[in-house]
Amino acid sequence: MPASELHRKLSIMYSSDRAEAALTSQRRRTEAYAKLPRLQAIETEIQTLGFALSNLILESPSGSVMGVAANIRTNIQNLADERASLLATLGLTLSYFTDVHKCMLCKDTGYLESAPSTRCKCFKQKQIQIFYGASLPPQNNNETFKNFEFGFYSQKQSQGQSSPYQNISAIYNEVKDFAENFPSTSTNLFLYGNAGLGKTFLCKAINHTTREAGHMVLYAPSSELFRRVEAMRFSRDEYTQQDAALQIQLLYDAELLIIDDLGSEFSTIVTSSELFNILNSRLVAGRSTVISTNLSLSNFQNTYSERVYSRVIGNFKILKFFGEDIRIQLASRM
Repeated sequence: MPASELHRKLSIMYSSDRAEAALTSQRRRTEAYAKLPRLQAIETEIQTLGFALSNLILESPSGSVMGVAANIRTNIQNLADERASLLATLGLTLSYFTDVHKCMLCKDTGYLESAPSTRCKCFKQKQIQIFYGASLPPQNNNETFKNFEFGFYSQKQSQGQSSPYQNISAIYNEVKDFAENFPSTSTNLFLYGNAGLGKTFLCKAINHTTREAGHMVLYAPSSELFRRVEAMRFSRDEYTQQDAALQIQLLYDAELLIIDDLGSEFSTIVTSSELFNILNSRLVAGRSTVISTNLSLSNFQNTYSERVYSRVIGNFKILKFFGEDIRIQLASRM
């Protein structure tokens, strides 16, 4: 993708976000004005006084009109106080009309309000959306922590081992704490165990929670992730190579990288090497990674290199899932 095309797509995304924010703000104001017409009158009065104050200062910069200006400021403040009181009767504050942007750091411009020449972190999140979004599974808003089903896990213990229910409860608390307190938790998670035990659901719940909090997150099933990485690495097309460099850099730069179902991809020496580079670079940079896999630890070690296994064992919190396949349980109920 040429740089100009990428820039065009990013511009369209930000313009769309700003337009949506403006519509949301206007809709909220209209609804509030319908309930309390005085609010609209106050807004008009504040704007009129604001223009008058600006013109007064521009026309008489010497300070000879300081008394008049002070009176205007007092009137504006009184109106603002009245507005706040009226909004309170609706259980609202002024932020209800202004906190409408998808990114409050940059107000959907791509640049930080506090540092106008600095790119906002949402800029790279939109790059992730452009490069990876079309080929990745859509985010299901039902795959959240509050919708996790504990009823599929038996409470029966065997040979002194925790029951599947006790085990998943501990894992759930660990993973939920990680997501809700990210990035202060500053750790890496390795979720492993047989298929159908909720690993992917929890990965998507992490993705949902951290993205909703405004973090730059890249979630991808490993089969799609490494298929794309290999295709990008070995392409001879100039634009594809430029895309490859940027897309692979996003794997390193994302605040949180979630690799789901590792081991489902067609494993090659290149895959193992790429996985090591990604994990090692992120560990060195102090960026968190979450991995889920159906492989046992021994199979994981045999599938990937010893150095990959070493990085995981030494730097990830290992969480083992066990119990009965949820998909089989669901099928038996039909």
